[in-house]
Amino acid sequence: MHTAPLFPVAAGLIVGIVLDGRIQPSVFVYVVLFALISALVLIRRIRALIGPLLVFTASLCVGGVLHLAAARTIPASSIERYTGETRRIARVRGVVVSEPRILDIPPSPFARWSYGSQRTAFLLKTESIEGLSGDIPVTGRIRVTVGEAVLDLRENEHVEVFGWLYRFQPPRNPGSFDWSSFYRRQGVVAGLQCNHRENVQRLDAEPLVQGHDFVTWLRTTVRGMLTDDLATGTDEEASLLEAMVLGHRSRLDRRLNDVFIRAGVVHFLAVSGTHVVVVMSFVWFVGRIFQRNKRQCAWLMMLTVCAYALIAEPRPPILRATVIAVLFCASLLLRRPRARLNWISAAAVVLLLCDPVGVFDVGFQLSFAAVLGVTYITPAIRQAGPELRNLVNRLIFRRPFAEQDRQIADDAARQTSPLAWRARHAVQRFLLIFLAVSVGAWLAGMPVVAGYFNRVHPWGPVSSVIVFPLMYLVMIVALIKIVVSASFPALSIVIAWLVTVADRFLIWIVEHLSSLPGASIPIATPSWWLIATFYVFLVLFAWAFNPRPRHLSGRSPPSSRTIPVPRHWLKLASLFAFALLIVTAVVWPYIRQPSDRLVVTVLSVGAGSAVVIELPDGRTVLNDAGSRSPYDVGRNTVVPFLRHRGITRLDRVHISHPNLDHFSGLPSILEEVDAGPIIINEYFESRSPPRSPARHLLDLLADRGHPVEILDPADRRWELGGVTFELLSPFGDLDESISANETSTVMRLSYAGHSMLLTGDIEERIQRALLEREDLRADVLVLPHHGSVESSSKAFVDAVGARAAIRSSHQRMDETFNGLQTVVGSTPLYNTADVGAVRVVIDKRGVRVAGHRYSPARYR
Repeated sequence: MHTAPLFPVAAGLIVGIVLDGRIQPSVFVYVVLFALISALVLIRRIRALIGPLLVFTASLCVGGVLHLAAARTIPASSIERYTGETRRIARVRGVVVSEPRILDIPPSPFARWSYGSQRTAFLLKTESIEGLSGDIPVTGRIRVTVGEAVLDLRENEHVEVFGWLYRFQPPRNPGSFDWSSFYRRQGVVAGLQCNHRENVQRLDAEPLVQGHDFVTWLRTTVRGMLTDDLATGTDEEASLLEAMVLGHRSRLDRRLNDVFIRAGVVHFLAVSGTHVVVVMSFVWFVGRIFQRNKRQCAWLMMLTVCAYALIAEPRPPILRATVIAVLFCASLLLRRPRARLNWISAAAVVLLLCDPVGVFDVGFQLSFAAVLGVTYITPAIRQAGPELRNLVNRLIFRRPFAEQDRQIADDAARQTSPLAWRARHAVQRFLLIFLAVSVGAWLAGMPVVAGYFNRVHPWGPVSSVIVFPLMYLVMIVALIKIVVSASFPALSIVIAWLVTVADRFLIWIVEHLSSLPGASIPIATPSWWLIATFYVFLVLFAWAFNPRPRHLSGRSPPSSRTIPVPRHWLKLASLFAFALLIVTAVVWPYIRQPSDRLVVTVLSVGAGSAVVIELPDGRTVLNDAGSRSPYDVGRNTVVPFLRHRGITRLDRVHISHPNLDHFSGLPSILEEVDAGPIIINEYFESRSPPRSPARHLLDLLADRGHPVEILDPADRRWELGGVTFELLSPFGDLDESISANETSTVMRLSYAGHSMLLTGDIEERIQRALLEREDLRADVLVLPHHGSVESSSKAFVDAVGARAAIRSSHQRMDETFNGLQTVVGSTPLYNTADVGAVRVVIDKRGVRVAGHRYSPARYR
């Protein structure tokens, strides 16, 4: 650790922050441990023997305390103390500290039938909240959402907002994005929602003058210089420039964002280390052209990077990259040796001291993974390439002298045509180096991407090599346009044309890359042991094939205090780790073996229904997937849950009846997951008139060629995966006057002597008919029509006699006044609006029901 003294500090801070976030020890534990370490440091022999370990442990205590203070301690004046489990009416005053954004309705095949309108969101730095006897001073930032477009609100305005104050809640469904943790990492402690523009009132005629007002004005001006006079006819091209050059990711067109994700080059859209390298390399190149020395170029790079960070959106990736760049330039200015691991550790220490919870941010993890990959894995790849090529020639092609023959041919080409040889050699060297850089960053970040986004991009390194020169061109020309617009506005039109052409060509290239077969492969969330195995292989590979001799101390040449490690042993270890990685990667997709139990999960989708049925033999059935909410329940809830559970295929998809809140998420599910036939009942098509959402769904399925099957009304009982399915409704001939809800498919699932009843949206007429016709007994009941109460509801629930009742609804029980509690009586009631997704496990041991978030005891 002599060349990287800050590495134990950075590692200790990270481990301490992570441990405090997971096990949450008291501050007393940290104080005692830190005191013990301080005592051991005083002993010279111990300090000399395990000095780095003591530094690591002390840093661990510091990291834990920092996280405790930042994430687990609520200040007495924080507005978070006025939030609770349920939302409350509040009148809050404060200053708008972010530019208000218009949130458009997400595109959907059923957009014309979905309710919803444009909304406005902004961050408010709170000053006071109205109390019973006057305003109470408070602190903290909250996220304000207005149910209408607010076009005349500006940053730094002093406002009063009246609406529902609420605490951010953890995810309602397994696998869903944790917005609560995300906002807390951004320093946002609560939310406030109001319906109308009139709920937001200005308190001052003009925006307040804040210390960062100049920076806000500068960023707004620069954005105008970049996009105002572009020769473009589409907003998405301008949005790409804002995202790629200035980091305004929130303004990026949704389609373009999806295209870059599928192509595996979305990292070019987040202003980070790559963009800072582009700026630094261009400044260095220009400085050397004008014969500036290295120290002068270092000053220019440092000033330019700081200016770029000032005009870009202040997000964690650009701040991290700026810190690393400044430290690198400082090492040039001070003529100090640039120990790579040490300045990477220094950047991590600075960032963690400023923002301890940032370690949980995916951007933090990806940034440092990419930097470490480029720093250590890329040289190893370049070193291992020739050795691997020689090994393949000897063992597979039986050509032991292939490398010598290639070298002889290369020397002959150099003597015959030296100019062409130099050009070819330079291009080949550049492409190979950049490909190695891309592969190194891709390998280091791949587990993070797979874990957070459930995707793997096999073409990612190649796509990055193709896109990077275009991204470099767009970045440089766009920055030149900003400078020219500020200095010579008349010339900016010419630069604008060049920016537009480069921008369009870049979009065209990325669109084609995204359409390559296997460009983006959805996967289940990888297990921790698979990720650990992968990183063990990378560490051993980087150590074994590093171009310079490595020792346990990290120093070369070795001194008396280093322990040399034979390289052939490292290569054998890396080979073993690679074999273990292959085994785990092959075994992992098939780890989900038959479990001899039936698992049914009623997802929390708001005003809708989505039920995932995992059969004992490993197959999966989906029953409904929709919601009345404007968000895409398939992409945002069902698919993340399937990835979380390791489900890669839906064997059957049942749609109970032709109401939008039971199938709105199906199109996006079919885009992301391999699925078998769509199963509907005999009344689905007849209750799907022209220009209805159900008819539109059938047309979409027909256009895609996806099979649709109709349940045979004569086949009332079948088995699948060891589970018995019973069709209880519809039955007989239903007249035309009956509603679509009454045509719902009612199924009972039976396994190991226990059963569960899925009822769709049946109402009084079918409920009474089933009471007369069927034995309805079941251990678990999904309440009909999201818990609506009919005159027949009490008798229906009693006839089922369930041990637990489940309600799929957007309405909390403390807001429910239809008498549902009386209907269910003493039966435990699991309401998805309160407890999140409900998991039912049926096996030989019995039936177990649990909510994802809370116990239903208070609803009994």
